[in-house]
Amino acid sequence: MGSLAAAAVAFALFAWRTVGVANPFVPPALFANRVFRGSVATAFLAMAVNLGALVFVPVLIVDVNGLTPGEGALVMIPAGAAVAALSPLVGRLTDRHGARPLLLAGLAVMALSALFLSTFADGGSAVPAAAGVLALSIGFIFVMTPLISAAAGSLRADEIGVGLGVLQGAQFLGAGAGPAVFGVLVAAALQGGSGAVNPLHSGGDGAAYSNAFLAMAAVSALALALASRMRPEGGSR
Repeated sequence: MGSLAAAAVAFALFAWRTVGVANPFVPPALFANRVFRGSVATAFLAMAVNLGALVFVPVLIVDVNGLTPGEGALVMIPAGAAVAALSPLVGRLTDRHGARPLLLAGLAVMALSALFLSTFADGGSAVPAAAGVLALSIGFIFVMTPLISAAAGSLRADEIGVGLGVLQGAQFLGAGAGPAVFGVLVAAALQGGSGAVNPLHSGGDGAAYSNAFLAMAAVSALALALASRMRPEGGSR
């Protein structure tokens, strides 16, 4: 709580300083741009979900599915390989088809993958968990590359440097906030002994993790709603 209070004070001081100087580090005018504003919010939420899944899928399959830590790490390899293989392809598809359709499709895949993890990941086999995190990672790649393209395309040439810096900062904040917030949900459910909120949950012992993945699905759906409103004025890209 002390850290949160200090962060709130620091943010308030930063905002006060930003509006009071001639050349602020983060120009407030950037956030008058609807596409850029939506890109920053979407990047934060998508990264929170992605890192949350990358943290809690291995924990789940060790704590609930009974794998060793080494075996749990192996489950994550297909997701990493898919990200490395698909990144160049996503860049070419963005150039060819525009950012918007890929971005929306990627967020939809993330939401459905998180729902799949919430429903099936804590069974006896680690295959559903591996499949879910693989699909979620693929969806994430289809989010971030088009998102960066959309943000850069919405800014003037003199704004791109600081704008993409802010976007990168939002990703780092999401990477830290996601595992922390979802971890609180898991800890609270474990301590309270509550059941799974997801009515489709397979009924295994991982109800606390099911709830965290369900929250990730909800956050992905929120990001999808935000991204759907990012259409630039007078544009269809």
